[in-house]
Amino acid sequence: MRWKGAQAAIAFATLARIRASVPAGSELIFDYPIPLDQLDPESLAIARIKNAGLARTAEPRITTYDPPDLARALADRGFALIGDVGPADLDARYCTARRDGLRGNPENRIAHARAV
Repeated sequence: MRWKGAQAAIAFATLARIRASVPAGSELIFDYPIPLDQLDPESLAIARIKNAGLARTAEPRITTYDPPDLARALADRGFALIGDVGPADLDARYCTARRDGLRGNPENRIAHARAV
C-alpha cells in the first residue's frame, strides 16, 4: 500500500472496526485504486486526467493499494480475500456489448472479502 500521512492508520483502524462489528461469514465488497506505476501508458493517461478532476473537486486520490499488500492487510484484520477483480474482467463481464465506449476505471479493482 502506498499511503500519505495518517491515512494508513485510519484505513487499518476502519478495517479492524468493521471486522469487530460483524459476525464471521459477513462479506465486505469495495473498490480500490492501484498504484499508478502499475498501469500501462494509456491507462495512466486516463487515470491522470481523472485524478486531476478529482483534485479540483476537493477529492484528491491520496491512497493506493497494491493487490497482494491489500490481501495481507485484510488477513491481518480478520478477513479472507475471496475475490479481486480488475478492469479487464469487469469490461469483459459488463461492457462487451456496449457501443458507447464505456469501460471500467483502469486504476480500480473490486475486492470481495469475508470475515473469518
